[in-house]
Amino acid sequence: YLFLRARSIPVWLAWLGVFASVLLVVILPAQLIAGSSLLSGTVGWLIWMPMLVFEVMLAFWLFIKGVAAPATR
Repeated sequence: YLFLRARSIPVWLAWLGVFASVLLVVILPAQLIAGSSLLSGTVGWLIWMPMLVFEVMLAFWLFIKGVAAPATR
């Protein structure tokens, strides 16, 4: 959310991070409450994929481009 507000990385990448985080915040407690083995198998791995994509792309973005410098006044 902070990357989204600061606009220091591309907006689409920041939104991907927000989406992945919200998905995990909703699904992981539901997995604990339900105690379902369905969410611990293949579906459980698929839940983590948006966060994996976000983190790897963010790392490459920061290594290659860095963050956008704030505009000077």
